[in-house]
Amino acid sequence: MMFFFEGEKFRGIKLACLVDCGNYFHERKNLEKATKYYRKALGIDPQNYYANIGLAAALAANKSFRESLDSLQKAISIKKNDIWTLVLMFVAYEGLREENAANEALKDILKYFDNNETAAFDRLSYTYFELNMLREAEYYIKKALQISPTDAGLHYNLGKIYFAEEMFDEARHEFHKTLELSSSKNEKCLRKYAIYYLKEIRNQIGDPPGGLGKPQGEKWKKGRKGGRT
Repeated sequence: MMFFFEGEKFRGIKLACLVDCGNYFHERKNLEKATKYYRKALGIDPQNYYANIGLAAALAANKSFRESLDSLQKAISIKKNDIWTLVLMFVAYEGLREENAANEALKDILKYFDNNETAAFDRLSYTYFELNMLREAEYYIKKALQISPTDAGLHYNLGKIYFAEEMFDEARHEFHKTLELSSSKNEKCLRKYAIYYLKEIRNQIGDPPGGLGKPQGEKWKKGRKGGRT
């Protein structure tokens, strides 16, 4: 019996390593390798939720929406009403231009967020951003901003999208808007990351006319690249 349990322990460690490798390559946009490692993980355990959802995301990022749906169906059978499953279902149906199914998926997302459209659109934007589908990410964050135009976090997220698109003037505007709308007391982390990106933009293209590259009253500090809010 001891050998059985040791074998199960090794199997679990190998499975986790394969999923982690898939995530590693997905984050670095190497979708071919990410898909390979997720499939290897599923070869060990076809019912592993994280391998299924990771494979679905990698396939969606590669525009293989029908295959992505297959993995999502498996993920749903394992874990229902998880936000990653819901948003990826929407992405897949949108990619396949299946409007009715996409609308139903959007209803499920809104239900998850208690009909908070701002939160739902922001999450869709985040998902598209993670899939490197920047045009769609921009579209949904702007829909969120139409509802909540004074939300500093949404302006920051739009700034990150513009930065990824190398639209540096537009990104600079959004990061300044972030600082304008945020509280230095309650949103220090958000402001720190906005300043980080403003410094990066300054390094890329210099100051704009009028010298607005550096926020007034703010200190430039070395920091790591910020995540989404």
